[in-house]
Amino acid sequence: MAARGEQGLERVRVKLEQCLKDRDFYHAHQMYRTLYFRLSRQLKWSQSADVMFEGSEKLLVNGELNSGADLASLFVEVLNKGKIPASADVIQRLAKLHSMMKAHSPERMAFTVKCIEYSSAWAPTEAGTVLETMRGNDRVSSNRNTESLSVMNAASPSVSATPRKGCSFGHPDLHRLLAINFWQEKNFSDARYHFIHSTDGTNFARMLVEFHTSRGYRSEVDLFIAQAVLQFLCLKNQQTATVAFLVYTRGHPAVQGAPPFALPLLNFLWFLLLAVESRAKLAIFTLLCDKYRSSLDRDPTYRLYLEKIGQIFFGKQPSHGRETSGMFGGGFLGNMINQLMAGLGDDMDEDEELSISTEDVD
Repeated sequence: MAARGEQGLERVRVKLEQCLKDRDFYHAHQMYRTLYFRLSRQLKWSQSADVMFEGSEKLLVNGELNSGADLASLFVEVLNKGKIPASADVIQRLAKLHSMMKAHSPERMAFTVKCIEYSSAWAPTEAGTVLETMRGNDRVSSNRNTESLSVMNAASPSVSATPRKGCSFGHPDLHRLLAINFWQEKNFSDARYHFIHSTDGTNFARMLVEFHTSRGYRSEVDLFIAQAVLQFLCLKNQQTATVAFLVYTRGHPAVQGAPPFALPLLNFLWFLLLAVESRAKLAIFTLLCDKYRSSLDRDPTYRLYLEKIGQIFFGKQPSHGRETSGMFGGGFLGNMINQLMAGLGDDMDEDEELSISTEDVD
C-alpha cells in the first residue's frame, strides 16, 4: 500500500516537472495542489511544507501571483496542521514569500495575517531565533564591554538587545523580517508597525531616521522616536526601547549628540529610560512627567502611554480621571539625576537585567 502511494506521488512529480519545463503554470499549480492533498493524507507534513514552499516560490518568480499566493497559504496551513515549530528557517521562508508577493495586494495581506497567527501559536520554546542565528555566537558576557543609558559613548555603535520572551503578538523575528520587507518598499507605516513588535531596535531607529528625514517635518524630529519608545515600554520591551533611542539620537543628523539634548522631549525620554532601568520610585516618575508636561502635551496619546508605563514599571495605581500637578523649584533636574544614578548600581535579577552590547558599524 505504501509502495503504491509512493509510486503515485512520483507520477505526479514527473507531470509537475514537465509542466514547469513547458511553462504550463496553470497545470503546474494543479499538480502542486495534488501533492498537497496526497502528502497531507499520509501525514507527511515536513515534506508537504517543503513542496508548498518550493511551488509558491517558483510560481511567484514566474509572475503567477495568485497561484503562488495560494500555495503560500497552503504552506502556512501545513505548518499549522503539522505543528511545525516557527524555527529560524521557517520564519525566513515565510518572509521570503512575503517579499515576493505584490505589495498592497489582498493576497499578501491575508498571508501576513496567517503568518503572524502561526508564529504566535507555534513559537519554539528552546530553539534559537533568527536574530540569534544572525548574530552567531556573539553573546553579551561579563568579560565584554557593556553599556547602559548611564554611559553613552561619542561613537556611533551598532547596538543589539536580547530578544524578549513571549510571542502573543506574533514571533518578534518574523515581525523583524516583515518590517525590513516593508522598509525596502518605502512603506514606512507598515514597517513601523512590525518593528514595534520585534526586538530589532537598531534597524527600527535607522528606519525612523530615514522616515523623518524624507517625509517628516523638522519640528517632529523628537516625536518620531518618542512614540516608538513609549510604545515599546507599554509592551514591556524596555531593552529594545533603549536600543532604539540610543541609535536614533546618535544617527539622526538633526540630533547627533549625547544628553542633555537641545530638545526637551528627548531629555524626558532619556530620564524615563533611566528611571525604568534603575527601577526608580513612583515619585520620580510623577515628578518627571510633571516637569515635562508642556512637551508631553504636544501629543495627547502620550498621557495614555505614560499611564500604562506608570502601572507597569512604577507600581502606579490606575487613575480615575485625576491629573497630577505640581510646581517644582530650582535644582529639580540635578536632584532627579542623582537619585536615578544612585539606583543604577542596585542589584537586579538576572532575567531583568538590561544588557546592551556595542560594536563598530561596518
